[in-house]
Amino acid sequence: MAAIQFGNARLIDAATCAQWQKLASANLAVSHGWLNRYRSMAAASQQSRAPQKLMKRAAEGYRRGVLGVTELAGWYRQDADAIAEELGSVETPDIDGDAEFWGEGADPFPGDAR
Repeated sequence: MAAIQFGNARLIDAATCAQWQKLASANLAVSHGWLNRYRSMAAASQQSRAPQKLMKRAAEGYRRGVLGVTELAGWYRQDADAIAEELGSVETPDIDGDAEFWGEGADPFPGDAR
């Protein structure tokens, strides 16, 4: 993929691009001594993850007392105690003040310019 990008940007000529396209990422990792890191990153890339903005909103929901730590831990696939320790204490929910932010029909991603 990098060879194609370099070729499209005209940073390398067509012959170099063709030569580089034959190289596999794993081969480059072995050649440069970072095969373990490559395997770790490849395994991590295969794990499904929730969208970052959704996870950010879920963490904010936990901090405001709207979402429980057990549910949040399930989203992160981590231990509830570890999540609670990392995120700190929960605010007391402000039912009236947060209604517009968390209530029915509220924008799930406020401030997100799409």
